[in-house]
Amino acid sequence: MNPPQQAPRAAVFVAEEGALMDRLPSRPEPESVRWRPNALAALYALQAHGYALVLLCTSLGERLRCWRAADFARFHQALPARLEREGELRLTGLWACCGGAALQQLLPAVAQRHGLALERSWLLANEGEAGHAARRVGCRVMGWRPGPAADPLSAAVRILRRDGRLPRRRQPGHG
Repeated sequence: MNPPQQAPRAAVFVAEEGALMDRLPSRPEPESVRWRPNALAALYALQAHGYALVLLCTSLGERLRCWRAADFARFHQALPARLEREGELRLTGLWACCGGAALQQLLPAVAQRHGLALERSWLLANEGEAGHAARRVGCRVMGWRPGPAADPLSAAVRILRRDGRLPRRRQPGHG
């Protein structure tokens, strides 16, 4: 008798530059990263509700213009440990690509490798090229406009509500 197949998991793919970090660090040291306010709490809430967390570096070309390849590799090898230590976050994966066309190829490959369901997953990123690429492969997008008023926790709550994992807000005078 074969064991039952486990259903593919939903994931949140996080474009690290916009959703997680204030900005691309000038030095390739994970300790130099400044997290956006509420970013770790947002990822923790998503993880606690069963989403796999996949961190994406969508600006590989830009990084390699600023950093040596070995520094980039060391940075991305150390980043998951910092997330684990500071946010109790366990990444399912950390991947890099150069823009939207590459992301369109990367997302299905990552989903297959980790047993993720793209149609039940979200990309948390800027609405631009990355968002279009994610939609083309069936992934939903939670638009993100970085800036002083941007709040990753609000984006996480919107994802959880849209997937029915949190109750919708009651409207005044309705219930």
